[in-house]
Amino acid sequence: VELVRRGEADFLMKGLVDTNIFLKAILNKETGLPVHGLLSHVMTFDTMGAYHKLMITSDGGMVLYPTLEQKIDIIKNCLPVAKALEIEEPKVAVLCAKEKVNPKMPATVDAAELKKLGEAGEFGADVLVEGPIAMDVALNRESALHKGIESRVSGDADIFLMPIMEVGNVAIKGLLHFLKGSQVAGLILGAAAPVVMTSRSEPPSAKLYATALGCLAARNA
Repeated sequence: VELVRRGEADFLMKGLVDTNIFLKAILNKETGLPVHGLLSHVMTFDTMGAYHKLMITSDGGMVLYPTLEQKIDIIKNCLPVAKALEIEEPKVAVLCAKEKVNPKMPATVDAAELKKLGEAGEFGADVLVEGPIAMDVALNRESALHKGIESRVSGDADIFLMPIMEVGNVAIKGLLHFLKGSQVAGLILGAAAPVVMTSRSEPPSAKLYATALGCLAARNA
């Protein structure tokens, strides 16, 4: 952490150390890294053809029940990854169980507000935000047409914003389990430098891809 603070290293990678110890060093107010808003977990998937492009998902490992303000920060944390992957016009799907706003389902209310903020330029003129939107519509344009939904994000989303961490965690693990051969890379963003924090049980390939993504994100920071 000290090396990154001094500009002698570009990003951090967790090794065989307890996560709490690792994060405590990063968040130390005196010696840690400056944090811009919110730390959140961003995953990038290559589904090996199951989906026609790379998928960026968040948050599946840091923010338990994100508020509207935290969801704004989570989207903003995803954008450097999209930029690093040369996605010129990121399309954000704010995932919910249905496409209609329902006051009894807070995620749909947040999604509608995030769409308005996107239209107002909160995330940049080239970022398109759609929500509320269900996963099938975000992944498949035919599902959208069947439901009578017309959106440039339908069937072509780049960033999949999860309503809560549990949904993100289940989705990520489900993708990895059922899409054999898929590749994944994860980062924690929101600090002054990218943070690679893979699980100790993950295969070497996942750590390699996460390191590569960290290099790209640091270069585009």
